[in-house]
Amino acid sequence: MTTVKQMYEHEKIRKLLVRISTPLVLSYLVAELYNMTDTFFVGNFSSASSVGGLMLVFPIQRLFIALAVLVSVGAATNISVKLGEGDRKAVHRQMHAADMMTLLVIPISILCFFARHEILRLFGGRGEILTASIQYMQIIIFSQFFVVRIMYLYQLGIACGQPGISVVSNLLGMGLNIIIDYITVAKLHMGVVGAGLGTLISQAVSYLYCEFAIQNLLRNNQLKTKKKIGPNREAFRLLFVVGLAGFLLEAEDGIVMGFINRMLLHVGGEEQIIILGVISKVYVFMFVLMFAIAEAMQPMAAYCHGRGIQKRVKRIFKETLLYSFVLDLFVYGIGMIFAETFIGIFIKDPDIIQKSIPAFRIMIAAFPITGFYYVMVHFLQSIEKSKKAIYLCVARQLFIRIPVSYVLMNIWGSMGIWLSFPISDILSVGVAYLTIRKHGKEKEPASYGESLSLKVQM
Repeated sequence: MTTVKQMYEHEKIRKLLVRISTPLVLSYLVAELYNMTDTFFVGNFSSASSVGGLMLVFPIQRLFIALAVLVSVGAATNISVKLGEGDRKAVHRQMHAADMMTLLVIPISILCFFARHEILRLFGGRGEILTASIQYMQIIIFSQFFVVRIMYLYQLGIACGQPGISVVSNLLGMGLNIIIDYITVAKLHMGVVGAGLGTLISQAVSYLYCEFAIQNLLRNNQLKTKKKIGPNREAFRLLFVVGLAGFLLEAEDGIVMGFINRMLLHVGGEEQIIILGVISKVYVFMFVLMFAIAEAMQPMAAYCHGRGIQKRVKRIFKETLLYSFVLDLFVYGIGMIFAETFIGIFIKDPDIIQKSIPAFRIMIAAFPITGFYYVMVHFLQSIEKSKKAIYLCVARQLFIRIPVSYVLMNIWGSMGIWLSFPISDILSVGVAYLTIRKHGKEKEPASYGESLSLKVQM
């Protein structure tokens, strides 16, 4: 407890953000690199339609990551708050609730396996792209339990003051995936089947190492007890309330990508699906740092909020906004300058590369300010304002992105779909800013400490 208290209450915010976000960056990199590695080897040693097949499976993978975020962010944020309050029984209840939630992934994965043909057709699959997506999904669907469990264990380590525990696990999984993909795809020419096997095996090994390390951490921090303290209804309620906004962020991304697949197929055919499959890898990769900064801020603000140190909560929020903007601006510049180089990593076809470059540059046009949105959503979760965070998540995708994409598609075809990305990002940031500004004018309940006034200057 002394180490956690010192870290969250007294360490410099910039230093703490770096300390927590670094393993998170690695965690996100590995999560994306599993799929990026597959796209790299499939795009360079197999057919373009195989890349399209991976893109069809991508929305389903996002839905499982959404479940992982629900469990990991919901449980870890509450654990941070309860550690700040010194309530160890509540900490144990949250951990057991998260353990039970991760087990739900197994029956969901089995259901998706048997319904894989129908699901992939729903997302626009047909022809060779559909065949490749079915072959890939029937393997990687059984790795999703490891994905959810690993993400929760990473967040649990951060809540207990040891964010670096995921580094070895990340590197182990990523390195193993590259080796297996090289053997199965590049040498044995197994295509998407080989890529799926690489993902499954590497994630299983990474999970086993991480589980062992986290259990040791809990014993060392005296958070592992012989007396069984099971979850109660309140533990599940808190997990869902806090984690629901993050779940919606990820789940809606998956659902929206499924809709965009169908729209692109309607206006541009299979080639547009392949283009989306290529540029989405670079696009999502650019978001890694943005997500990590926002998530690193969350346990910091949650702990201080639980302790009633509202002045530090304000400072954490404002400094995170600043650092997020600076880093996102840097990443945006790199993406714009080296767009052709990055896209060329994932596919050899020169025609696809040249058509992908303008679409990618349009997609990331509003990237430097998009980080504000994610910081605001995670901040609202950390101060127990999850309903407002949920509102922002639903508004961004269901009320902004999908309608904007549909309207612009009917005006400019595929170009309208690419334009919908920056326009939706700008509108989402505006809505988030107004929500935070309104919250800053409200008075916090007495149990939360002094009023948290948040005058955000953007």
